[in-house]
Amino acid sequence: MENFLPPAIIDLGPKTRPYDKSVLPPSNSSAETSDRVPPKDSIHFGFNQFSIPAKELGALQAHGDYLLHSPHLMATIEGHTDENGGDEYNFILGRKRAQTVKDRLIKMGVEDDRLEVKSFSKSQPLNPAHNKEAWQENRRVEFRYLDKNSKSKD
Repeated sequence: MENFLPPAIIDLGPKTRPYDKSVLPPSNSSAETSDRVPPKDSIHFGFNQFSIPAKELGALQAHGDYLLHSPHLMATIEGHTDENGGDEYNFILGRKRAQTVKDRLIKMGVEDDRLEVKSFSKSQPLNPAHNKEAWQENRRVEFRYLDKNSKSKD
């Protein structure tokens, strides 16, 4: 199944351990605001890509900080794709996007058991149009937060 994606998509690039905050842009959040919900609830990706673009690292850092300061929360990381490509391909790509985000959050110090990965493929577009702008909007990962103490997940 790994060979289903083109080689450029399979390569995750070098991994840094332990987590190195120097790879992220400076955070605009202060200690006062780090426990608030991040202002951006999604991270967008390039066409056919699951590596996190540099311009999205600040948003990812905000989600990592939020989770680190909110130990009572769990997060579902939902991968989405545009409408281009087959169902199986897009399901795998959505999952790889979500897993890449999860891996980065774990490197930041968020516990693995607080993070769940799902792929919605192309089934939940933000923008239903059939053009480049819509496709860019739909290539994303979204975060859903849940209190660990709540009885049901939805």
